[in-house]
Amino acid sequence: MKCNDITKEQAAANELMAWLVEETRKESELDAKNRREKICKNCDYWGEYNMCDYILREKHIRPCPGRECVEKGFFKPRTKRKEKIASVWGK
Repeated sequence: MKCNDITKEQAAANELMAWLVEETRKESELDAKNRREKICKNCDYWGEYNMCDYILREKHIRPCPGRECVEKGFFKPRTKRKEKIASVWGK
């Protein structure tokens, strides 16, 4: 057996590891989607293009990752939509 040859057990272990990595990635994407649905859409910084507008409004980057806004105290509850539109038009 050469050094580059892998056994069936090693191949199965590599395949299992690749599957676990892929499942973990999918799970983290699902966690991010759930966070956006539950937290981000209720934040005043949530923009019309379904992304955080913190950097546009505050003129600097967020001081925390998106998943830590509530814990770090940067989450700002969303104002009512009508109030927001009225403030834009100066009424």
